[in-house]
Amino acid sequence: DYGAAGWVKTCMDCHQGGGWAELDRQGIRYDQKNKADIAWGDGDYYEPVVNPETGERSLQLWDWQKSGVAEADCLLCHIQFSKLRPSRDSGLNKALEPRLARKSFTERGFFRQAATGLLEYMKNTDGEYIVTTERNNGDFALNAKGLPVFNWRAEAFDDNGRIVMPMLRFPENGNCMACHFTSNSRRGFYGFGEDAKQTLAAFSEGGDGETSGAGA
Repeated sequence: DYGAAGWVKTCMDCHQGGGWAELDRQGIRYDQKNKADIAWGDGDYYEPVVNPETGERSLQLWDWQKSGVAEADCLLCHIQFSKLRPSRDSGLNKALEPRLARKSFTERGFFRQAATGLLEYMKNTDGEYIVTTERNNGDFALNAKGLPVFNWRAEAFDDNGRIVMPMLRFPENGNCMACHFTSNSRRGFYGFGEDAKQTLAAFSEGGDGETSGAGA
């Protein structure tokens, strides 16, 4: 059983964010909800936890202000994976795994920082790395607020604070397969074809003259 935060922790390595990872079922950003309006046990705001000593389960209010929400990460599809490499001083010693780059943050409850996990593998078009995350023996070094510490490299940005990234208008196969490739002994990929085809209800003219319709 998961609350909304549990789904984000578990599934955000394959999902780009936004929507269900950003807004509750009333369309309110999780981190902007008035705590006085949260009903006990609300699955958007409470998370099941297990006592490691007794195995007992209970509900705990998730701190969305600390974790932040998982906004849509356009780079997961549109950055050129073939040009990404970790820098020598980043503490990363494995080949690029885009899903794990994000998951290392989301599984720890750092939803706001997930997109920066991919930036750590990125150079600008002049070959300069953009950011590294401070680590102690491979784990995150946390600041006084319990959040990851990022070291942004000023020399990678121009005088206007901008950079030029290796972007793609249309994702390469590697971008798609990072999330859509099947696992274990199965062959092929999922999330495409007739099973994923979008269907829309017929549009009609409303009484006020405006066109209305709904997705199915």
